[in-house]
Amino acid sequence: MNRKHSKSDAEALRQWCLARLAENSAAMRDPMSASARALAVDLMQRRDKGEIDDAALMALVKHVADAALTARAGRLAASKPSGDWASVVNAALAQLAGAPLAEVKAALEPGRLGVVFAAHPTVALAPAMRANSPSRFAAPGLSTNFESSRSSTASASAD
Repeated sequence: MNRKHSKSDAEALRQWCLARLAENSAAMRDPMSASARALAVDLMQRRDKGEIDDAALMALVKHVADAALTARAGRLAASKPSGDWASVVNAALAQLAGAPLAEVKAALEPGRLGVVFAAHPTVALAPAMRANSPSRFAAPGLSTNFESSRSSTASASAD
């Protein structure tokens, strides 16, 4: 059954997955159960029966990833300032026209955005804030002594 699958095949499988997730979520009352795990089992059973193949699963993954990327790009586009980028940059720089070099340097040098690769959002917090955060969320009696994965040098420079 290994064949090329169309977008409509992938969409049909996605709709089936969404229906199964809804059924599993409604049926499961055990907080340790996961509808995503149940869906994975359902998909593997369909694969074992020959109802779907690896190509269908790959088409599903591609379809879902493409849709998520398109949605993210749309949200990003909606959040950008209006106009073309050249006019946006020129408008921002116009505020610095005639300013002394030290003022221009101070305005342009600081990082405005950064990328944080973290397994959990608390890792991205400053150490002082991170030290105060766990106690708000921890269950009574649970240790909140979480060591940073950052070195002390990195922590000191990140503050």
